[in-house]
Amino acid sequence: MIIDFYTAGLRPKNCIFLIPNRIAYAQVLVSDVARKQILLELLYGSIVINEAEWLGDYGQEIWQGFLKYYYPFRTPDFKCLSFDGAILLLHGIKYTLNKGENVENATALNLNLRQQKFLGCSGSVSIESWSNNRNSAILGIYNMRWNASTNIIYESLCGVYNLGSEQLFTFTENLVWYNNKTKIPKDTIEENSDCPFNKNQVQYSRKGAAFFYALCLFIDVITLIMVFYIWSKWCNTEIPKLIKVSTINFEDYIEMGIIFIDFLQILSMGPDMSGYDKFGYNFSDLATLNIDWITKGKKLWFYVLSVVIVVALWIFLNIESTFKCWGNIGKFFCEFIRPLSKLVMPVVGNICFLPFISVLLSSFACYESIGPTVTQTFVHQDCSTFCWKNSHILWASLSIVSLIVYLPSVIYFRPLFGNSIQKNIKSRPTFWMVKSIFQINVVILNKALKVYYEWLFGFFYIAMILALIYFCYRHKPYNYERINLWLIILYFSDIWSILLSSIYSLSNYHSVYLWMSLQYVGWGILVIIGILIQARCYPSLLVTEDPAELGILFRFELGKSVKADEINQKKDVESSNERSPEMMDNEKTKHQEASK
Repeated sequence: MIIDFYTAGLRPKNCIFLIPNRIAYAQVLVSDVARKQILLELLYGSIVINEAEWLGDYGQEIWQGFLKYYYPFRTPDFKCLSFDGAILLLHGIKYTLNKGENVENATALNLNLRQQKFLGCSGSVSIESWSNNRNSAILGIYNMRWNASTNIIYESLCGVYNLGSEQLFTFTENLVWYNNKTKIPKDTIEENSDCPFNKNQVQYSRKGAAFFYALCLFIDVITLIMVFYIWSKWCNTEIPKLIKVSTINFEDYIEMGIIFIDFLQILSMGPDMSGYDKFGYNFSDLATLNIDWITKGKKLWFYVLSVVIVVALWIFLNIESTFKCWGNIGKFFCEFIRPLSKLVMPVVGNICFLPFISVLLSSFACYESIGPTVTQTFVHQDCSTFCWKNSHILWASLSIVSLIVYLPSVIYFRPLFGNSIQKNIKSRPTFWMVKSIFQINVVILNKALKVYYEWLFGFFYIAMILALIYFCYRHKPYNYERINLWLIILYFSDIWSILLSSIYSLSNYHSVYLWMSLQYVGWGILVIIGILIQARCYPSLLVTEDPAELGILFRFELGKSVKADEINQKKDVESSNERSPEMMDNEKTKHQEASK
């Protein structure tokens, strides 16, 4: 009958069975493999209510005795009630003999059985005087669970229902539902109205997944070729170490911001932690354009179009920077566009690199389908868009052209952004090449592995970050030791969060406060360690300007009509205001003598 429910269209998300009898043993009677798999799928997470067995210390003692002497290879299910029934009969016979009555007298024996009360392996055992029912029987609440090693389901006692107790329900374990989570599922069926099909039709598409994985491999190969091509140019480049106190400038602030956003990007690409840390999850996603969370449905294509436009602007700025300033139009580009490009290009090339690749790859995430053909696959983020027909061909074409143009150019120019003449904080070119390989593989694993094996992706991700930390420790990516220190601290903070998220996805204990506390306590400890190491080993070599001058500095960096001597002029005015009255009187006397 349960298999008939599956044929009618019911799936584990649609129903949870409440069964009055223990039926896990029935799966061994099903010989057909396909029907047995359907039975396992539907029963997993269901609830069975039946007489409880092996309760209390005495019940566990009897259980161990059965295991030791009679059941060395399997558990003695359903034997507790038989055991208590036999003990009840034994007590009734002894009581009848002690009274001097004939045990063959059925009426006398039945009356004597109803006067017995003892502790059995299923709790207190007694029979109602007016019926054959057990008095205040304790019902067990069993949860149907799946054993991966044997591929069978079994009943696990999670609680009891006791009418004779002040507390009717007593749970010793959390119930595990069909989705392998302990959070109680909703009692309503949610259907996405944007999808032109029933969710029960969704299946894995091998053809769509094969194309997607081939594209990921192609992107990985392009990255390795570009890094190999420019490695010889930058591998021996050394950056001057920052050893004297300098004034921090606007480009240094941008570099610090890039490092912090990189921390958020790594965090957002890891396993989802929305179940216990909505603040950290939402903030990192919004700051880094993690489309798995902020884009659903048709909004995906707005982001794809935005990325395509920015990539076109990126190519224009690259082409424009190679030409000389000829004529009036050329002067306009030199005075406005080029100073602007100094700020835009590092942002597009560094901060936007990872989210742009992720957005463009999402156009090809067609590994789910409602039929056997490729045109029946649909985009993972937008189930209303079917792949490789109609508008998707246009979006896929724009995305693949943008990837082919954007990816090599960014990998080529990224090492240049970290060594601007105006910057005090300079970075090693090889760091950006290694980081490009790291980020591309993170995006690929995020799209290919995270969807199905989130915890496995988390542990692979941790291994990749550890490799990046080792490179940073050995090769010192920045010329300022404090930046190197905090870069590693932030990477370890990412590892801590990703580790907790991976364990969270495997664990059945989903207390929000516990996981949030662990995460923030870990971050706090890492920050304290960083502060102590910084205070002990690395002095501050970058000092800030007067806050009043930061506005002038910002406008100057944007290419406005602000001259560099405006800052010096302001300093002269301030120095004159700081002169003492005696100095001003002396200057006035000298001026009068000179006039005479």
